[in-house]
Amino acid sequence: MCPALPAAVLLSTHAEPARERTGRRLAAAVPQVVSGFAGVWNGVLYRDEHEAGVPFSLLQNVVVDARSGGAVGHVAFATNRDSVAAEVRLLEASATTYVALVGPYYDADAGAQVVALLEARRAGDRMWGSYQVRAVEGGYCVGGSFVAVKARRAAAA
Repeated sequence: MCPALPAAVLLSTHAEPARERTGRRLAAAVPQVVSGFAGVWNGVLYRDEHEAGVPFSLLQNVVVDARSGGAVGHVAFATNRDSVAAEVRLLEASATTYVALVGPYYDADAGAQVVALLEARRAGDRMWGSYQVRAVEGGYCVGGSFVAVKARRAAAA
């Protein structure tokens, strides 16, 4: 059984971008401690430790572009039905912890728009933790664990 997501988490999917007095949208730097999360993370979501996982890739930015409504990256899931891409909003981060909201996006298994909450621990280029997927309108809820490894940059020629 999944606990309810805080209302503030669901409301944060509709955040308005920050603006200067001139009306231009602002870009904000992600705190220095979060820069270790920047880059591409390849991982697998596991609903049950005995089942095959669902691969995903997370692109985490270092700078938040206010035009994106607070999104700091994108995640892509490759499923057997189709691929899904969704925005990522950072809710909390430190040198070793990461909490992010993914979505909303359409989930074929739920037949609805959903959001996913990722809660992870990080050590170096590895991240692991739990996830919870809930229908935006309520009712559907699944969860499990995940692991991810930060992709290494190709060596410069």
